Amino acid sequence: MDLFVIIGGSGSVLALSLLMIFSRSKQLSTVGKVGFIPSIFGLSEPMIFGTPLMLNPIFFFPFIFTSVFNGIVTYLCMAGGIVGKTFAVFSWQMPAPIGAFLSTMDWRAVVLVILLIVIDGLIYYPFLKVYEKNLIKLESETVSEE
Repeated sequence: MDLFVIIGGSGSVLALSLLMIFSRSKQLSTVGKVGFIPSIFGLSEPMIFGTPLMLNPIFFFPFIFTSVFNGIVTYLCMAGGIVGKTFAVFSWQMPAPIGAFLSTMDWRAVVLVILLIVIDGLIYYPFLKVYEKNLIKLESETVSEE
């Protein structure tokens, strides 16, 4: 589950941290930079509480749906024989592509994880843009008041 379903921690935030690094909002860019390395190792707290994702109505759908989507796709790929089934359990802190390979000994597991990260990014992208637009407006108002 840690290697295929919650890639980057709760809410599959690895893809979101990558997107946020290139954000035009100073706050989102900073949180993305700070949260990227921890999310590689499955620690999502900097992203969850720095963005904030928790109790944020804009991010509610992608925060829940990305992990559900990852679980369904992974199950279908493993049940269908596209990707080898896991036979070893590794620490939840192991980076997802490396752990996916070692737990299945199948190179296709790495491809699956990378594909899931890309799709997670596509799921998060429109919601991030809405939130980014609001933050940029708020940041420009704050700068003009000073």
